[in-house]
Amino acid sequence: MYPYKLSVLITTYNHEKYLAEAIESILLQKVNFPFEILIADDSSTDATPKIALSYQKKHPEIKIIPSHKNLGITKNLHHSLTQCTGEFIAILEGDDYWISPHKLQRQVEFLEKHPSLSMCFNGILILDKENLYREHHTGLQCKNNFVSTQELVLSNIIGNFSACMYRHDIIKKLPVEIYEVFTVDWMFNLACSEFGLLGRIPTQMTAYRIQGQGVWSSTSERTQILKTLNIIPTYDALLKHKYTNEFKRTTKKLKEALANIDPTFLTKLKRIYKKIIKKVLNCYVI
Repeated sequence: MYPYKLSVLITTYNHEKYLAEAIESILLQKVNFPFEILIADDSSTDATPKIALSYQKKHPEIKIIPSHKNLGITKNLHHSLTQCTGEFIAILEGDDYWISPHKLQRQVEFLEKHPSLSMCFNGILILDKENLYREHHTGLQCKNNFVSTQELVLSNIIGNFSACMYRHDIIKKLPVEIYEVFTVDWMFNLACSEFGLLGRIPTQMTAYRIQGQGVWSSTSERTQILKTLNIIPTYDALLKHKYTNEFKRTTKKLKEALANIDPTFLTKLKRIYKKIIKKVLNCYVI
């Protein structure tokens, strides 16, 4: 038994511009169950800790997870998840916020209605640096509202932690190895999907801020693609190579996307491959 129906976990680092809006969007939630709010600040160097403390003084249900050193995004996530005491866990990154006061209620009801699901997610709106809605991201690639591991390997249709709610029991089952690599929402949700399908609520209830101060969201599209290409072999290994064919298809799509962004990419790639082949052949020259 868990003391709370839900834990809301805010992960934050140097989000002084956005944290108050994130917290307010939680306080506006309309639910019929008790929940706790935890703020996991990763030793911010700006006013983020002061903002968190000011809200805690006014709202005793808010708990601040102490951090004495910067852990990094993955280790901070791992540590803070162990502090949650709710049956379900919703994550909100400190530079995002929720745009529906019914998000938490709807997601809890959805998971209770479908007990075989490992987690669920909702649609998101993407905000640019001017706070304008740049595009919609609602998992339109989904053919239905239940997503398999294979589908998620082929496309990260979830796209953001702040849209997700998890079963605490599932998080406890996740292999510790996923916290030893750079784990953004994609790998985390892939690991969850091994324990049950992922449920989709199409309604847009989360605002995801790009070009903010998030470790991932603040990087360029080109850099994100390159990092994803580099980490795919590790993710494939963590999933015990059960989805290698799907990862190959995803790799191909990412390289094509990168070529559209950087027309010289394929030329550079061919040069690299030629050098590798030359070195290999030289090893066999007698």
